Amino acid sequence: MRPLKIGVMVDRITPGATPKFLGREVRHLRELGHDAEGVAIVDSGLPASGPQFEEYLGSIPIRYMSQEHRIFQRTDFRVPPFGFLRAFDIAAGYTMGHFLKSDVEPYDLLIAHGSITCWIANKIWRARGIPYLAVLWDPISFILDDVYRKRLPGPVFRAAMQLGVRVDRRLIDDALVTVTGSDWYAQMTKEYTGRTVEPLYPGVEVGETIPDSRGDFLVTLDRWDIGNMPIWLLDVLLGLTKPVKLKVAGFWWPEEMRVEFEKAVAARGLHNQVEILGPVSESQLIDLFSTARAMIFPHKAGINFAVMEAAANGCPTVMQEGIDLFIHGETGFFPSSGTGDREPADVLETHRPQDLSAFIRYTEMLVNDERLAWRLGANAWELMKSYSWEHRVKRMEFLIDRRLQPQSD
Repeated sequence: MRPLKIGVMVDRITPGATPKFLGREVRHLRELGHDAEGVAIVDSGLPASGPQFEEYLGSIPIRYMSQEHRIFQRTDFRVPPFGFLRAFDIAAGYTMGHFLKSDVEPYDLLIAHGSITCWIANKIWRARGIPYLAVLWDPISFILDDVYRKRLPGPVFRAAMQLGVRVDRRLIDDALVTVTGSDWYAQMTKEYTGRTVEPLYPGVEVGETIPDSRGDFLVTLDRWDIGNMPIWLLDVLLGLTKPVKLKVAGFWWPEEMRVEFEKAVAARGLHNQVEILGPVSESQLIDLFSTARAMIFPHKAGINFAVMEAAANGCPTVMQEGIDLFIHGETGFFPSSGTGDREPADVLETHRPQDLSAFIRYTEMLVNDERLAWRLGANAWELMKSYSWEHRVKRMEFLIDRRLQPQSD
């Protein structure tokens, strides 16, 4: 495959998994001989002075469009009632094609992460003819159905869904290739859009070895926000037959969410069992996953980056069913959620199972049986050896080359 000039594009570099995906993909693409760089619409989000930025992004080139064109700084506000949409996203869709016209060396390809960024890349393709690989984690139609079905008036919701499906189909049909995070997401995308997309799992850094035994505490990790909070995990702790420590790592977005969680800890009298760590470095993350008895995770999803990272260090996970790749009882415990269409009593407890008993029971099994925890974690570690970042990016390159080749004949 000939070397390409590639922009790996996000709308904003937010704390959490985004810096890892952006940094690892750009780095491995450059190692494969491509002139790759990160492209972000705005430069707000993850502070450049922070440790996570330096750790994952410090060695790669990043182009901030807001530093070249002030319109994106002036439009950095939410478009109500949609929490996932910012005004600069809309501005980028209608101006980026024009702004990229002045590039001395134009991009051969854009890799767009996320549904809104894929929409921006689609507008660029229509304006400038730059092909794009769509990394479509959640189709717009799925986001609307999952978040806004009961929040919008019926006629407004139905109109939004029809528009969302049309946009999703355009993004997929016009893309050079569209990938998503797992087989489950590929099936879900087909159900919503009628389109077939390629499953491509996240990459992980797999430890060369794992410890001979597991520790005695539980851990949970994510970028915590209003739709993904660990509050109901506190009730799992209360349901265990003996007190166990829970370490909560990760960014709070916005920071006010941490205050809400601290209130929930205080209300349950769990000060002595819950330790809020906040953001952790890569070395701290590896240490947590290497020494924890298990991870307990609140979010229900078809794939989860944190679960894969835990597995890469021999740490088993208890999480609600739905995630593929892992097998219940072999590489972790993934009990039925029993949620159905249940509307949570509190938006901060989204994804709370209707019945916590199964989740508590499997957590109890790992707490009480260190050898069981070690065996499940070891199985998960072996599985992750096939899902490195190098494997992910080489697969990306293969998919790109396969689609570009006919165009060059």
